[in-house]
Amino acid sequence: MMINITQLRRFQPVITTTEYLQYAGLPSTLETTSGYWNRSGYHQSPDPFASRGDRTLGKPTLFVIENAWYDPEGVTRVDMIPDTMKRRGGWIPGDANTIQGSRWESRDSDTAQLLLNSLLLDKNVVEWDEARSAVGDLVAQMPESVGASSPNLESDEFIEEVLNQNGWEVLYTFQGA
Repeated sequence: MMINITQLRRFQPVITTTEYLQYAGLPSTLETTSGYWNRSGYHQSPDPFASRGDRTLGKPTLFVIENAWYDPEGVTRVDMIPDTMKRRGGWIPGDANTIQGSRWESRDSDTAQLLLNSLLLDKNVVEWDEARSAVGDLVAQMPESVGASSPNLESDEFIEEVLNQNGWEVLYTFQGA
């Protein structure tokens, strides 16, 4: 996505990180490539926006808004849900004006229930190792449920296929996101 900063500035005050560093008298090489605000690097000089007489008051303050303060509990942010995932999982579109408008159709098979019981303890996201372990438990208890004569529990593709067949989707994220 691209934003026309010049056009945006006609309606909203905007400052880029490079401009902030320039105003603060800091080198532009401090700008991070990841998009994160460098809390220590960007706040090492006197407040560039204070009036000239007040510049000795100290470094600019920083207030951090934690994700949990504006994301409803139990919500995991994703950029988009692919159409193939929507078709496979039975995506039911909802009202875009509500937090949880859309949803997945429910899966009520014994296999899906067994996976649900072993995966959803008290969280809305399951780590890959936990999912692999749950599929392993499923294969041990109900080998016929996976439809394979020799299930390969070392194969990520096999684990993902079993999860998909039972209403689960794999979300690829950066560690810790």
